[in-house]
Amino acid sequence: MASHILFESASGYAIFEVKLRDELASMTEAVQTSIQDLGKFKKMVSLLSFSPFKNAAHALENANDVSEGAQIHRLLVSSLHVHVSA
Repeated sequence: MASHILFESASGYAIFEVKLRDELASMTEAVQTSIQDLGKFKKMVSLLSFSPFKNAAHALENANDVSEGAQIHRLLVSSLHVHVSA
């Protein structure tokens, strides 16, 4: 069962900790809908970390690395090591 969610946006990486693990797995459609409602979403997850990109070129480099399946960028690796324990 997933304990964390990684969200990549145009401004950076966000790592969320899942609060309702069992309920979350059985409510995939409800979770997707709740993302649009901050009140519901924050009951399901809590923000652990946000790592912003330095600039537009840095954001593009990270997006390309992820989409091409290239080596994971150092920013993401360091965020995961610091905020997600094994």
